[in-house]
Amino acid sequence: MDLREMKTTIKAMAKYKPERIHFDSDKVFVIVGAMRIEREMKPDANGFSLSFPQLAAFVAGATGESICFESTAGSAVTVRTESASIDLQSEDIDGSFEPTEPRFVGILPNLFASKILRSISKTAGSGDLFLRIDADGAVEVAVTDSVRLAVVSGTMDTAPVSAVTYCLPATVAFVAPLFGSEREIAMAVFRDLRFVLAANGWNVYANMSEKTPINYRAIMPRSLANRAFLPVKETEQALSALLPFAPTNYGKARKGKPAKAGRNTGRMLFESNGGTSLHVTASDEYRDNGPVKLERSIQSETDGTIKHQYNARYILDVLESVSDKQVTWRMNTVNEPSIFDCKTENGLDMRYLLMPINL
Repeated sequence: MDLREMKTTIKAMAKYKPERIHFDSDKVFVIVGAMRIEREMKPDANGFSLSFPQLAAFVAGATGESICFESTAGSAVTVRTESASIDLQSEDIDGSFEPTEPRFVGILPNLFASKILRSISKTAGSGDLFLRIDADGAVEVAVTDSVRLAVVSGTMDTAPVSAVTYCLPATVAFVAPLFGSEREIAMAVFRDLRFVLAANGWNVYANMSEKTPINYRAIMPRSLANRAFLPVKETEQALSALLPFAPTNYGKARKGKPAKAGRNTGRMLFESNGGTSLHVTASDEYRDNGPVKLERSIQSETDGTIKHQYNARYILDVLESVSDKQVTWRMNTVNEPSIFDCKTENGLDMRYLLMPINL
């Protein structure tokens, strides 16, 4: 088989740190946690499993145009290129993810591509990524942790008889880069609570959670009186400049020892009395060299009075995940969630809910 194709496949799989790589007649796959990540290809090999780190190291240094796999005595497999060869021990192939009869098959917009889903998934619990498909073909992917909720929406041609919501492992968000810039992905849901996403020559199998999905739509506030229209690039630059001066979270002092500095909290104060300017302040009273306070003004049309504290990192996360030049930020009082309305990198509608930090 083509060595360049194998190098590309190994490099993509390496991000997920698998222990073994499995070869079948028409595919190569790895199993990572609750997922099987599969590449459609003709490996000219069948029915064996090799150490992924050992094969990856060999392939990285190999030269030539082709690579072949030859079964030898016992459980050994010889991997050979024009420049070198290596003998690796094989194990039985893992067939635990073989699909059963599908109960739903459809073509979805690539809702999983947004970086904001991956950002939230880092802190989301298992089964906290939700896929909702309505009977009219409206489809949403939502992911939440205790502070943020992102909902990416689109439409599809095929729809179930009635609305369904599936709980997917949050780690699914991290395989989206495998699908590249594909605007659509295929999905099949099986009767044994497994599903597969497929695009760009990759298939990703995973198990669904059996827990009851949360009603994330009920979390969204219905009416938000105050608005700010944020220019994306200018806001990114202002918050990035202020971030090093946000307060640091200090631990407790113990046995006469001073408290150790923890992670920068990202906390900033956002203020406006309406008009064309939003003021942002970062301050830290406990710096070693004395208190520090910095302010920036962002040219932004605002409605109503705004005085809220937020973790600016979470705002930067959403600004880095949009295709808009300007996003709408809506909010009410200091203790209620705010909403960003925007477009994802691939042009899909997104709503991003962010909880404030109490003043």
